[in-house]
Amino acid sequence: MPTEVMVSVVMVLVAPVTSLVALWLRLEYCDRRDRERRHRLLVAATLPAGSRFREHDGDGSHLSLVVGHRSGPAGDGRRP
Repeated sequence: MPTEVMVSVVMVLVAPVTSLVALWLRLEYCDRRDRERRHRLLVAATLPAGSRFREHDGDGSHLSLVVGHRSGPAGDGRRP
């Protein structure tokens, strides 16, 4: 009887902890991936107008970008 109670108590404690660890790992992975993408976009923003930028991620996603021309000091992205 005490063994069954111990197993029940352990299961009640382990299940939420395992779920929280899995969620934390997923959030950590997503955060790292987003930081890397942000870094690539910052690098792509330094490219001259008319440049093309294409990169593939290990998860199968890809980023394809064509750098446009700025219309003036405001840089609203519209072509002249």
